[in-house]
Amino acid sequence: MEQYPSIRWNFDWKEYIVVGIPDGITDRFVCEFKTSDKSLGFFRKWVWPVAMAQGDLYGHFFRREEKRVQVLLEREGRIETWQLGVDQKGALDTLERFRRVERRKKDPVPPAEWKCRRCEFKWKCALGRKVL
Repeated sequence: MEQYPSIRWNFDWKEYIVVGIPDGITDRFVCEFKTSDKSLGFFRKWVWPVAMAQGDLYGHFFRREEKRVQVLLEREGRIETWQLGVDQKGALDTLERFRRVERRKKDPVPPAEWKCRRCEFKWKCALGRKVL
């Protein structure tokens, strides 16, 4: 994993305070690092959308034009790296989706069933009980 400095910062967005802690930040980009003990295909299906959303949110709030996403594929012992433009519209869409769920105007998307089975909060989470 490439090492970059990081920072924790709070941002105002509408009536919310959003806390951002990228895995790295430079003058040009924000970095999001993930680890997967599965294949690249598994990463692309399950983790890629989350990593992209995080990168977009960090890029939006820290005012960076690019995001660098890295994944350590533990089984293969290698790191894959992508550097892409920050999707400002995607970041704002993500924030709006959270807002609609928080205001109970939209149902949250339950996590994948396998995530609930491994979760320490599954016994008290209404979402987890739906998929168990």
